[in-house]
Amino acid sequence: MNSSLKCSTFKKLIFPFCLIACLIVFYIPVNAQENPPKPFNVKVVTLQNLNFGTFCYSNSSGEVIVNAQGVRSYTGDVIPLSSSTSAALYDIEAIEGTLITILPGPDVDLPGSATGILKLSVGASDPVSPFFVTLAAGTATGIDKMVRMRVSVGGKLTVKGVGANPPGFYGGPFNVTFIQQ
Repeated sequence: MNSSLKCSTFKKLIFPFCLIACLIVFYIPVNAQENPPKPFNVKVVTLQNLNFGTFCYSNSSGEVIVNAQGVRSYTGDVIPLSSSTSAALYDIEAIEGTLITILPGPDVDLPGSATGILKLSVGASDPVSPFFVTLAAGTATGIDKMVRMRVSVGGKLTVKGVGANPPGFYGGPFNVTFIQQ
């Protein structure tokens, strides 16, 4: 009788032992779904407006161009006068590694203080679009690897001559879209 009691106890313990042994031998790591990516927290602040400076022109047409570095050039019958010029300057804050594409808006008509309209076309950027936000190009601002960097954008004014564009001050808003990926 004593041996049958040992046998039934052994039978009761063999199944849990085999189950645990199989789980240990055939252990396959299972990974859960990864966390969703951090939300894009991109901030863009305008630091400086696009400025073509002072220039004069005759009856012919021409162009005044300010590149992304703020250097002015001209074509046609445009004569630049001594004054300061600047590219549009933006401060971007984004997570390191974010891909930014700059999408210039459509050409814009800038009304003059008298009558007339100059046509503005948004130009190239520095850094050249598309670009990655990198620590090497900017400065770190926190533990989430947020990086702040400067981006400048140039533009081109199309001048149609004194009859179409009388002397005066011309200005207005234009759109630049920063697309982050």
